[in-house]
Amino acid sequence: MSLEAKTHTKPLQFFHISALWFSVNFWWAGVLGILLPKFVESLVGQEVKGTYLTLIAATGAALSSLIQLWIGPLSDRTTGRWGRRTPYVFWGVILTLPGIWLFFHAALDAKSFGLMMLAFCWIQIWLNVSNGPYQAYIADLVPTARQGTASAFMGMMLLLGQAAGLLAISLLKDNIHLVGYASIVLLALGALYTTAMVREPSRTASNLSPFRFAEILNLNLRRYPDFTWLMVSRFFINLAFYTALTFLLFYLQDALGSKKPEVDMVKLALVFSFTGVLGNWPAGRLSDRISKKRIVYFTCVLMSASAIAFVISHSLLWAFIIAAFFGISWGAFVAVDWAFACNLVPKEEEGRYMAIWHLAFTLPQVVAPWVGPFADWANHHWPEQPGIGWRIALSLMPIYLAIGAWCIRHVKEKVVSQQAA
Repeated sequence: MSLEAKTHTKPLQFFHISALWFSVNFWWAGVLGILLPKFVESLVGQEVKGTYLTLIAATGAALSSLIQLWIGPLSDRTTGRWGRRTPYVFWGVILTLPGIWLFFHAALDAKSFGLMMLAFCWIQIWLNVSNGPYQAYIADLVPTARQGTASAFMGMMLLLGQAAGLLAISLLKDNIHLVGYASIVLLALGALYTTAMVREPSRTASNLSPFRFAEILNLNLRRYPDFTWLMVSRFFINLAFYTALTFLLFYLQDALGSKKPEVDMVKLALVFSFTGVLGNWPAGRLSDRISKKRIVYFTCVLMSASAIAFVISHSLLWAFIIAAFFGISWGAFVAVDWAFACNLVPKEEEGRYMAIWHLAFTLPQVVAPWVGPFADWANHHWPEQPGIGWRIALSLMPIYLAIGAWCIRHVKEKVVSQQAA
């Protein structure tokens, strides 16, 4: 994609690009944090809920990773008047929608873990057909000097989508089917809006090498050490986040003794999401002017301190206060995260390398749940310490964050001109 294509410079254009991200995160926030653990526990029982949650979450995330590696480079070579990303963004979302209906039917009506797992895998496959090319929009269309602000829009939609999804679960707790229908409607509208409003230039087949399936495994990361270190850093930082998200409901229920864990989970997540907005916008704008590494260092320190305080807490009130500080730092991180990747992604292969970068988002979802069987074992062997397994699981967070911060020190940022784009 030539530099002449990078014409998206205004806030309204950033909103067009990021609108779909609201719908995607409306869906995932409630499912990964609340509904999936709740459905798993209701279908398999208390004793092995951590093990079965590991199975379904890790399998789904592994499928999403493989799909991203295929779709990213394929979209780089796609031609046509609709552009190289838009067809995947639109049809990936549309084909996701039947899977969402089946997911709720399997969990609430058919009462089948196997059918629910099948639906979850379907969703992971098709939604990531959309997500892979979608993540290349900013690198394709936004000038480098404006990518921090564009990334802040993406972060804002992520946080607002999470908050809306969690609020929907809270308001519709007596009819959870409606959460599924709302997700279907919002995803369809988000895909229609973003693909209609984002103007990709048409692309011809001239000078394009053919796509070969073997490219999926030929990651070729040694050529781009800064990008690679950034991806490894992001993997560990996201590993901390998904460790918390996977087991937070069980932690509130078993370790903090919440009488209404789903309600408290929603409240905690809403605090996290709305405070995240406070950190998101300033950090995104600031990342267009100062070192992105500094912002990541600061957010890792604040998140680590918050994680330690959360793990040793025995009070729901303190958990809410700590979640607010974690939310501010996480909001700042997600604002800078996207812009940092766009700053380092190899040119003309944005889809391929943004898909590889997205592995640092999906692979933590594979790895994080594997502490679940150990947590089940710890809970069984030390029943006098309620929820000790979930405390052990969450205590890994500051370790992961420290590794992520150490990895980022190896990254050399590209100098960005501040001239108007």
